[in-house]
Amino acid sequence: MTTLRFSNDPADIDIEVVHRWLSEQSYWAAGRSREAHERAMAASRNYAVLADEAAPGDPAKGERVASDPAPGDPAAGERVAGDSAPGDPAPGDPATGERIVGYARVITDEVTFAWLADVFVDPGSRGLGVGKLLVAGIVAELEPLGLKRIALRTSDAHGLYAQFGFAPLGGTPDEGMWMQRTPAPA
Repeated sequence: MTTLRFSNDPADIDIEVVHRWLSEQSYWAAGRSREAHERAMAASRNYAVLADEAAPGDPAKGERVASDPAPGDPAAGERVAGDSAPGDPAPGDPATGERIVGYARVITDEVTFAWLADVFVDPGSRGLGVGKLLVAGIVAELEPLGLKRIALRTSDAHGLYAQFGFAPLGGTPDEGMWMQRTPAPA
């Protein structure tokens, strides 16, 4: 079983992995330069979800899981150790046994407003609760600030954000829906 951990520690964020995800696999930051990512991250609160590498059947350790094609199966392809493709697990940290599987950043004045941006879950880790842990952790981190609103714009995962009090403001899922979270009335 994979163990997930939420983190706001900059040391846990692998800029190389985050840059690859956002510039190559996201629809909103495709082609963004590494320098632009670094500048954006430096001006933001950064968050990550990490997964341990010790889970049985972990593809990052070369172990097969039930859904993997068997060796020799034509669906297995010709990939060898060291090959990577979009959706492959992020490289892990051998010292901790963890790898980054989710990332998001927040831009805020820390008084009235925050913008949730660049939320991304590693394709191989979707469906494991990474997004829920990431959004829950961010909301918990921001709540003590007493912000009037947290806003975002997305073309997907509307149901995920709704679970944490985000409501639609306008737009459509195809063009990007604006959502915001406001504190509950006292």
